[in-house]
Amino acid sequence: MDENVRSSFASVDQTAAPWMLVDLLERTAILPEVVAAKGASFAALGTELVGVVADVGCGLGRDLEEMARVTSAIAVGVDASQHMLDEARRFTTGGRFVCAHAHRLPFRTGALAGARCERLLIHDQQPQASVTEMARCVAAGARVVLVEPDFQATRTTLSGAIEVTALLTDWLRRRFAQPQCGRLLPRWLSSAGLRLDYTRTFAQPCDERLTEEILGLRECALWASNVGDGDEGWRREQARRLLAMTSDRGPRSILPIVVVAASKPPSADEPRIPPSEAACVVETPS
Repeated sequence: MDENVRSSFASVDQTAAPWMLVDLLERTAILPEVVAAKGASFAALGTELVGVVADVGCGLGRDLEEMARVTSAIAVGVDASQHMLDEARRFTTGGRFVCAHAHRLPFRTGALAGARCERLLIHDQQPQASVTEMARCVAAGARVVLVEPDFQATRTTLSGAIEVTALLTDWLRRRFAQPQCGRLLPRWLSSAGLRLDYTRTFAQPCDERLTEEILGLRECALWASNVGDGDEGWRREQARRLLAMTSDRGPRSILPIVVVAASKPPSADEPRIPPSEAACVVETPS
């Protein structure tokens, strides 16, 4: 499935230039609506929590300190990329991290006071597995909070060009595992047995540079110029149009960021982890 055009965030440790991903994470983390979405997600986890909250797909771990401050819990960062965790440990004082995949979290069932992920599921081939695993790990009454973009709903200054927009839609489906991720969050949470509590959408304006870095429009045009299928002629014509549109300053965009929180109903079958044990739920990797 066109793995060569996938976003590098889908396999950070295999990419040739992970420092570029680190730089992009740093710059997008300070965008006003991204900051607002982060704050809303921390508050949605709850305040005065006892135990451990997990930031799944924590990347550079920059959110752990604020997440711990808002929730009053111990914040633990989980990421499948050893490179990201190495960077996180270099720049985060006192952070707790564990290298693990979101499909196999190293926590006991019902052990967490909350779990959160941001811009993770959009790269996940099996997002339901990640959401279900987070649901398994949180205690009854605790929340799972998801923060994801909806790239299919992104509005660009190219939106008036219908044929080019169709090409971009096809491109996003190949570049990201779940380009419609934001709008699918309620479905995944409900399918994991959680009760929906909160939904909010933020709209982040992106300048020409950021639009190009996130959506990869020039890369899209080059891909469409070289792809060979039944629509080859159509694609190449639209690729020429797209290259012409991006040759100068390039388009700007508005990116929707969706925050959804859901809580876990009580279950008689689930073991209850006493708060005194909550700080020891992280399994040490071998």
